[in-house]
Amino acid sequence: MINYEKEKLPIAFTVALAHNDEALKYFVGLPQDSRNRIVEQTWAMNSTAEMTAFVDLLAAQSRSENYPKFP
Repeated sequence: MINYEKEKLPIAFTVALAHNDEALKYFVGLPQDSRNRIVEQTWAMNSTAEMTAFVDLLAAQSRSENYPKFP
Protein backbone atom coordinates (compact mmCIF):
# COMPACT_ATOMS: atom_id res chain seq x y z
CA MET A 1 0.00 0.00 0.00
CA ILE A 2 1.16 3.51 -0.78
CA ASN A 3 1.37 5.79 2.24
CA TYR A 4 1.05 9.50 1.64
CA GLU A 5 1.09 11.44 4.88
CA LYS A 6 0.92 14.98 3.50
CA GLU A 7 -0.96 14.36 0.28
CA LYS A 8 -3.92 12.10 -0.31
CA LEU A 9 -4.45 10.42 -3.63
CA PRO A 10 -7.50 11.55 -5.61
CA ILE A 11 -10.16 8.84 -5.66
CA ALA A 12 -10.37 8.94 -9.46
CA PHE A 13 -6.62 8.33 -9.65
CA THR A 14 -6.74 5.34 -7.31
CA VAL A 15 -9.66 3.86 -9.26
CA ALA A 16 -7.88 4.38 -12.58
CA LEU A 17 -4.72 2.75 -11.20
CA ALA A 18 -6.77 -0.15 -9.85
CA HIS A 19 -8.00 -0.80 -13.39
CA ASN A 20 -4.54 -0.58 -14.97
CA ASP A 21 -2.00 -2.97 -13.42
CA GLU A 22 0.77 -1.83 -15.73
CA ALA A 23 0.38 1.81 -14.67
CA LEU A 24 0.12 0.85 -11.00
CA LYS A 25 3.37 -1.14 -11.13
CA TYR A 26 5.07 1.73 -12.90
CA PHE A 27 3.77 4.30 -10.40
CA VAL A 28 4.85 2.40 -7.28
CA GLY A 29 8.28 1.74 -8.83
CA LEU A 30 9.04 5.42 -9.27
CA PRO A 31 11.07 7.44 -6.78
CA GLN A 32 9.00 9.26 -4.15
CA ASP A 33 9.63 12.69 -5.68
CA SER A 34 8.33 11.51 -9.06
CA ARG A 35 5.24 9.98 -7.44
CA ASN A 36 4.61 13.25 -5.61
CA ARG A 37 4.77 15.21 -8.88
CA ILE A 38 2.33 12.79 -10.50
CA VAL A 39 -0.09 13.13 -7.58
CA GLU A 40 0.11 16.93 -7.84
CA GLN A 41 -0.80 16.70 -11.52
CA THR A 42 -3.76 14.43 -10.85
CA TRP A 43 -5.37 16.96 -8.53
CA ALA A 44 -5.70 19.33 -11.50
CA MET A 45 -7.65 16.86 -13.63
CA ASN A 46 -11.31 17.61 -14.16
CA SER A 47 -12.83 14.42 -15.56
CA THR A 48 -12.68 10.66 -15.37
CA ALA A 49 -11.71 10.55 -19.03
CA GLU A 50 -8.78 12.89 -18.41
CA MET A 51 -7.62 10.79 -15.44
CA THR A 52 -7.94 7.55 -17.40
CA ALA A 53 -5.90 9.01 -20.27
CA PHE A 54 -3.23 10.14 -17.81
CA VAL A 55 -3.03 6.69 -16.22
CA ASP A 56 -2.85 5.13 -19.68
CA LEU A 57 0.10 7.43 -20.34
CA LEU A 58 1.81 6.08 -17.22
CA ALA A 59 1.31 2.55 -18.55
CA ALA A 60 2.79 3.59 -21.90
CA GLN A 61 5.79 5.07 -20.08
CA SER A 62 6.37 1.70 -18.43
CA ARG A 63 6.74 0.12 -21.87
CA SER A 64 9.33 2.62 -23.06
CA GLU A 65 12.99 1.71 -23.34
CA ASN A 66 13.95 4.38 -20.82
CA TYR A 67 11.79 3.02 -17.99
CA PRO A 68 11.31 4.78 -15.59
CA LYS A 69 11.09 7.97 -17.57
CA PHE A 70 8.57 10.18 -15.77
CA PRO A 71 10.34 13.33 -14.53
